[in-house]
Amino acid sequence: GEVIVSAPSAAAPDGLLRKVEQVNTVNGQVVVETSLATLDEAIDQGEISVNLPLSPSSIRSSIYSQGVYLVQGVNSIQSATFYFKIDDVLLYDGDGNTGTTNDQVRASGSIEIEPTINFDLRIRNSTLEKLLFTLSTREKIEIETEARFGFAELKREKELARFSLNPIVTSMGPVPVVLSPVLILFVGIDGNVNLSVSMGLTQEATLTGGIQYIDGRWAPVSQYSNQFQPEPPAVSAGGELKGYARARLQMLLYGIVGSYLQLDGYAKIESDLFATPWWQLFGGLEVSAGINMEVFSHNIASYEAPGVIGIKALLAQAESTPPPTATSIPPTPTPTATSIPPTPTPTAASIPPTPPPSSVFNPAEKVLIPAGSFQMGCDSSNPAESCNSNARPLHTVTLSAYSIDKYEVTNARYKACVDAGGCTALRSVNSSTRRPYYGTSTYADYPVVNVDWFQASAFCAWAGGRLPTEAEWEKAARGSSDTRKYPWGDSAPDCTKLNYEHYNAFGFEYCVGDTSRVGFYPSGASPYGVMDMAGNVYEWVNDWYGRDYYSVSPSVNPQGPATGEGRVLRGGSWMHDDYIVRSALRNAGSPIYWYIDGSGFRCVRSQ
Repeated sequence: GEVIVSAPSAAAPDGLLRKVEQVNTVNGQVVVETSLATLDEAIDQGEISVNLPLSPSSIRSSIYSQGVYLVQGVNSIQSATFYFKIDDVLLYDGDGNTGTTNDQVRASGSIEIEPTINFDLRIRNSTLEKLLFTLSTREKIEIETEARFGFAELKREKELARFSLNPIVTSMGPVPVVLSPVLILFVGIDGNVNLSVSMGLTQEATLTGGIQYIDGRWAPVSQYSNQFQPEPPAVSAGGELKGYARARLQMLLYGIVGSYLQLDGYAKIESDLFATPWWQLFGGLEVSAGINMEVFSHNIASYEAPGVIGIKALLAQAESTPPPTATSIPPTPTPTATSIPPTPTPTAASIPPTPPPSSVFNPAEKVLIPAGSFQMGCDSSNPAESCNSNARPLHTVTLSAYSIDKYEVTNARYKACVDAGGCTALRSVNSSTRRPYYGTSTYADYPVVNVDWFQASAFCAWAGGRLPTEAEWEKAARGSSDTRKYPWGDSAPDCTKLNYEHYNAFGFEYCVGDTSRVGFYPSGASPYGVMDMAGNVYEWVNDWYGRDYYSVSPSVNPQGPATGEGRVLRGGSWMHDDYIVRSALRNAGSPIYWYIDGSGFRCVRSQ
């Protein structure tokens, strides 16, 4: 039961933090069997604060891929920066022969990063009270991606380099605390191309991003300024292609991954020969973070913040007509079936029951939510819950009666609004894997995606309603009788209740890998019978997002703050896990952005 703690040594270069399980004598030698210990088992009380810039001089070991190298002393920020050149790295080769280049996807560019880590930790009475992990950096990413052939679906990521840095040793009283940073670089592509495309982008930012745990609550930390410099793309046909460069900083605690911060800069081209404009170039910056608590404390759940920073900006678009249609283009080579990753599909055991045909349901049907009170927010007394600070305190809210769409707004309903002149056209007719997705009879009863907040609000006004308030959305999802975790109750999600990302023995996988037809999961309905309130597509609501709004919101018909950091999104989507699809989970996005991976909505009417 005792704990062994040590500073780095030749035998244990990242130190030791181990609990003694058994001591035996074997052939005259003492054999000590140990298991992983946690810091709050080793330390009764103490506090550390680390603020340290990292530089190439602190590298203790490194691994490089071909075409990647570290340049020191020649870059646009300063000589202490990590500056990596990416020289024509091969991401995909359809026939495996590097001598034939018409079936290849390649990437070039550079990554500059000047990281400073901030790590604060406080333990009192063998209980973790505070944990802060942030990365402050000036960074610059230049990425050029070229696909020289058409492919139906392709997703490739390649690790470019991995650097283990010298351990950082500090102490809490007599106990050494050993932090070992690891910096990993990646480049990748995701998309489909009907013929060929090349694009480039320079993205620069000064930012601080990370997460903190204090007073029993997790919260993201973010501050940034950002700019993009696009290069005109060369596009010869329709499709989508996202090229990105990624820097991931892992902080090992006694050799175990305790936390990570990940920064992605990307360029994305979206092309549709029959749309106007026929191509658009986007730039983006995404920062995510996570904490693995198994090395800190057994009493606090691990935490991930996938959207600490999320930017997607339209940088350029076509001002001319598209090239000749596909019928005038000679056929191009395509990779064999074995080289195309299959679209994720549910196993036979997880396939939900087939819904009734579209002729027996009304996609515009509404459900009456009677006037009355309910408990809004996350219930920390519910042992099944894991509450974010922005979803607390749990509080009583009284609402007037209203009716809400039973189903998410479908492609067919939104198209009717566009045809009538009440809505603007979508900026993409594709979903994540279906091209086209909007405007076809096949997916008419599937939820519309690629809508920004203004488009969602305009549709609801055209349909004689409005977007729901955040409180109206949550009551429709949860009901008024309890503080359930999900629309159906506290039981764990599965692919018979909703369309989401789930974990199995082989890792994470999607139930479907894209949207499902609305109403496809009747066993996941809310107490009022409202469908798809968890998963499938994220749903815009009317409110501005305020992180601490629940502590000051009125108890009767709250409308949200007067302004905020973005508009609220609720319910999670097909690409989110059981944590994100909870009924109390709050998220937000810029009202001008639209998300191909699932931004939809539903409408309400006051009674």
